[in-house]
Amino acid sequence: MEKEFIVEKALCRCSFGTAPAMLEVANQKKGKINGGKRTATTLTLGSNVFTGCGFGTCNKNPSSPVPCKAVVTRWSEGFSKLSVCGGAPLIPSSKGSCAMGTPDCISIIQSGQIPIPGTPQLRQAAKQHQADLDPLSSSSALNEHQIDFDFEDGRIEDEPIPQVVDAYFENENGEIIDRAAKEQTVYYVVKTQNMQGEKIDIDLSDSSLEFEHQSRVLTNNLLTDVLIVSDTIKIKLKIISKQKRECR
Repeated sequence: MEKEFIVEKALCRCSFGTAPAMLEVANQKKGKINGGKRTATTLTLGSNVFTGCGFGTCNKNPSSPVPCKAVVTRWSEGFSKLSVCGGAPLIPSSKGSCAMGTPDCISIIQSGQIPIPGTPQLRQAAKQHQADLDPLSSSSALNEHQIDFDFEDGRIEDEPIPQVVDAYFENENGEIIDRAAKEQTVYYVVKTQNMQGEKIDIDLSDSSLEFEHQSRVLTNNLLTDVLIVSDTIKIKLKIISKQKRECR
């Protein structure tokens, strides 16, 4: 199953049931995707989560099977980076727990979404059909912004990974240096991606040198809680010897 959000009419199975069941979303009416379908969330709970007779027959006790009366008490593995009416959207790996069954006995077979053509499909279409698929286009040259479905598409885009790309010393002339001298003023350059607003600790451990930042000697050569305000930051430092520090 493609990595996408789960919506009403999704198909689910129970490890104790005899038939798949169709998911209903009655807990919220505002969060909709994929042409107006309600998004299922970790708050889609209770006895009215599945249509009809649920999963058919419940075989939790094989010696005495009974009609399914599923009562969903919780969902695990919601998409925690987004909230829809107070709940995390369900995804294909989400598991449901039933009061009549066991934890995580309910799994998702099909998301309930209807495929929506995206940029690759439109570009592969014959020119004479492109206007039918994208009536707002004035030519056969389709642009990304013309078919930017964003959240309406219902797909979960991979999040950018925050990371430190590079770090090095520069002298006051902006030249990269491998080794700094005592009593020298330098800049420690940190290059990052997708980290603006984050705070990091920087370890400047050196066997013979110590660093001073904003007129204060760093404890254990450690810069703490450095705020990343842009993809490249420069931290002004002064290098001192351990011997000088001991004399203070």
